[in-house]
Amino acid sequence: MRDEEIDIPEKKSGLALWINLASIDLTTLPIAEADADADGDSSLIEGASRTSNMYVEGQSVSAIQNRTGAEDERPLRNRWRERYKLRFETDGTTLAGFFKFVPDAIITDGNTYNKTEVTASYIPAGNHMRLFIGYPYFGNNTLEHDPSLGLEALPTLITPELLLAAVGTASVITVAVVVVRWKRRTVNIVGT
Repeated sequence: MRDEEIDIPEKKSGLALWINLASIDLTTLPIAEADADADGDSSLIEGASRTSNMYVEGQSVSAIQNRTGAEDERPLRNRWRERYKLRFETDGTTLAGFFKFVPDAIITDGNTYNKTEVTASYIPAGNHMRLFIGYPYFGNNTLEHDPSLGLEALPTLITPELLLAAVGTASVITVAVVVVRWKRRTVNIVGT
């Protein structure tokens, strides 16, 4: 902004990212994009989102209504050494999608590394959540931060069938050991 002859004090300047968190069915995305191109309205893409709630700071927050003109953003609390994490919900069920980041960023000139606090706030914006991440002024230095978007699809390691088989096997071995000991014989389960 200095080239435009606008003087903004360093203490009041910074960088803010605006991120729309939405869960959109990919089969409906081409239709929403075509409608957005035809009407010149990019909000139609967010309108295709199926996100009804976001799980934020341990509680479910409704994202259905657009609150952007009606109320202020809600700040996320800085949790020392913890990541901020927002999860998608639809119809009361937590989905596998998430957006997370640490509450600190690094400002570096290549030789020195300084930690700086990252601020964040959110507001429901109509079937999606609008997230704002704020960074302080960092001059001609480099800002390093880690926001990440992903899926948490954990494989099911223990199925009911596997659990039943393990309990059945343990029961058979226990009965065999009891019977053999009852007859006063040495038991070697490994079999050497």
